[in-house]
Amino acid sequence: MSASILVIDSDLGVVNAFKKTLPRWGFAVAGVDSFNHGFEVLKKGEPQALILDIQLPKPQSLSLLREAKKLYPSLPVITMTAYSTSFTEADALRAGADAYFIKPFDLNSFVRKLKMMTNGAQAGAAQNELMAA
Repeated sequence: MSASILVIDSDLGVVNAFKKTLPRWGFAVAGVDSFNHGFEVLKKGEPQALILDIQLPKPQSLSLLREAKKLYPSLPVITMTAYSTSFTEADALRAGADAYFIKPFDLNSFVRKLKMMTNGAQAGAAQNELMAA
């Protein structure tokens, strides 16, 4: 079973790169390039992980991160940015991000982290299904 990933990045080129690349590792990817569209997609159902551009612009991206965690408290979230400062990283982690990457990043490291995060989510979903049966 492939993990469903939602990518929200203001750069449609980045969104499309994830859509093209991540399926090679077994991920099903949906992506959008705006805060409002991203929030609408999130409200429709929980992905197994969220990849979020933290500079979406920043107030909206942090707000979206907080709202995603309210909707789905255990949702794994990877934030990324091309404009790194320690303030931005600290803000993202305080808002609920589980990981933080600076663009450009090493794709293998990114995928390892994503797999680690989604394997835990898949295991939790399977356990919940067993308990419900």
